[in-house]
Amino acid sequence: MKKFLKSVMQWKTAACFTFTGAVVVYMVIALFFGATAVKIPILISLLLVSMLGSLCQILAFTDVLIKNMKYSKRMIIFVVPFFAIITVIALVFQWFPRDIAGAWVSFVLIFAAIFVVITLGYEIYFRLMGYKYDDLLGTYKKVNK
Repeated sequence: MKKFLKSVMQWKTAACFTFTGAVVVYMVIALFFGATAVKIPILISLLLVSMLGSLCQILAFTDVLIKNMKYSKRMIIFVVPFFAIITVIALVFQWFPRDIAGAWVSFVLIFAAIFVVITLGYEIYFRLMGYKYDDLLGTYKKVNK
């Protein structure tokens, strides 16, 4: 039960951060296009994406369900359901016209580009942190010989 409650808190925290970030991005885009009001359905759709996306993230990248798996497989386990979720929400909440193929192509390309940039960012961060901890471990071993 303790592990479950910890996972729920982790999910709620991630969903809150994601929702806050999504609203800030929406606000900047809305201001750029001259909007003066926020539509409640858009906020609801961003909340759903944040909640469900964070759930996908917790399930794919922690040991809640999957104990030992390569990071590349975890990425696939995350991105496929998340893309399906975001596509359904885009359809239901009509983020853009359903019958304009170019809008859907743009949607897929933007999703892919953001996914690649974020993935590369995390990869660079983890490599840099790995080098840092390797250096610290090396220093520790030298001092404690």
